[in-house]
Amino acid sequence: MPHLRHGITPLDQTLDCRYKHATTLSESERSRLANLLGEYSDVFDVVGEPTPFAEHHIDNTGNHPPIAAPPYRVTPAKKEIMRAKLDKTLADGVIEECESAWAAPCVLVPKANGTYRFCVDYRKLNTATKTDSCSARLLEAIHP
Repeated sequence: MPHLRHGITPLDQTLDCRYKHATTLSESERSRLANLLGEYSDVFDVVGEPTPFAEHHIDNTGNHPPIAAPPYRVTPAKKEIMRAKLDKTLADGVIEECESAWAAPCVLVPKANGTYRFCVDYRKLNTATKTDSCSARLLEAIHP
């Protein structure tokens, strides 16, 4: 996707990788995907201020006591990786500090390339929340 190459960022590299691995798409579909990703590349940018257009609230069961799951035990090396990923996400404005009676443990999920994906295990929290029946729309419904 040459048109995404101006000022290459990790996001550009990720989108480029996704494009290259979209092997089930026809050439015309791959071309449409490349154009779409190029046109809306700013939407995927995780660096900068949080979006003012969406705010997410978790609707709990009302009278359920807060759930504070303790952190999982990890090796010092993994703890260091977690701290670095957490600090970067905080610095990028993706998350913000808060004080809450609710807590969920963080986990590192190994990726195929040997690195880790930083995740939060919300399973215990999910037991206390109401199910959201609003599902995400399919890409085809948004861009026919």
